[in-house]
Amino acid sequence: MTMPNQSANPGRVLLGMSGGVDSSAAAFLLQSKGWEVLGLTLITHDQSEENLEDVQAVARRLGISWQPCDVRQLFQKIVIDDFVENYTNGRTPNPCVICNPLVKFKMLSEIAAHLEVPTIATGHYAKIHRLDNGRYCLGKSCDVSKDQSYFMYRLSQKQLSQLIFPLGDFSKISVRKVAQEADLKSAAGVVLADKPDSQDCCFITKGSYPDFIRQCFIERGQDVSRSPFSPGPVVDTSGHQVGTHKGLIHYTIGQRKGFQVQTTQRLFVTGFDPVNNALIVAPFDTVLKKEIKVTEPVYSGMSQLQEGERLTARIRYSAGETPCRVYPLDNDNWRVVFDEPVAAPTPGQSCVLYRDSMIMAGGFISL
Repeated sequence: MTMPNQSANPGRVLLGMSGGVDSSAAAFLLQSKGWEVLGLTLITHDQSEENLEDVQAVARRLGISWQPCDVRQLFQKIVIDDFVENYTNGRTPNPCVICNPLVKFKMLSEIAAHLEVPTIATGHYAKIHRLDNGRYCLGKSCDVSKDQSYFMYRLSQKQLSQLIFPLGDFSKISVRKVAQEADLKSAAGVVLADKPDSQDCCFITKGSYPDFIRQCFIERGQDVSRSPFSPGPVVDTSGHQVGTHKGLIHYTIGQRKGFQVQTTQRLFVTGFDPVNNALIVAPFDTVLKKEIKVTEPVYSGMSQLQEGERLTARIRYSAGETPCRVYPLDNDNWRVVFDEPVAAPTPGQSCVLYRDSMIMAGGFISL
């Protein structure tokens, strides 16, 4: 097994730059190792324009060429519209999982090809491995608390083969130290080492997810007086009403707050009944699942999975890895059986399969 991000010979590299401390420190580290760095900033939504001056300031400080690229229409179609549709239909999508292969790394790869630059890089906390079977895969960052490999599991072999991650062997604390020692500052002179981390969902800068989706509906002229925005009944698994909710859009599988019930029992969201605008709740043991179905698989370190393949699974970014066995189905979906039940696997989220801290494959959870 080799690690391309450690052994590659310096040359020209196209680096995705956001104006934050991570990508800025990555630019400095690449340059320090002899790379000729070309910076690229993807303008994915209106708010992302606010960081352009910060990126320019870092590019000037390091003496690297840089250009912006407006991809708002693509981002709207691929990421935002998908997010709104899935969330409205009771699933819990992860926008980064969709954006990375279909927008961010797609555009980096295409522009790199146009510029005849063979290598692309970002400031993500992850590693790239080339396994003995010839396949590329993502590995966990040395800073496990900041590891972002989960979000990029759907990258193709071509995309992985071009990639390097300068921060893979760094902790967040050491990255801030690098930025401080390199005197990297924003356009306003703010030290980037002190700049706070970016938020989870880059295109929702104010308000909640439901607020954002409601506004999207209003802008499209769609009705927001009915389900999933309107209040309705909370029912148990037998269909008996036990309380009320403020609108299905406010809930995800496994949630236990935000609804009113006439019982002292601790109840969790287990499903939705859009026809009756009802929220279905049940005790905690109901959200524990011994097995799940996974759809739309992407293979990374492995080109296929054998019947009963022994791996570990991560069912959400904040979850730990759980030992499991995977059983491919006829239509290329999987049945994942866990050694111990996992709490609240959620449709729309991703089940990512690891071996020795490296991603072998992954897909979307479908209960």
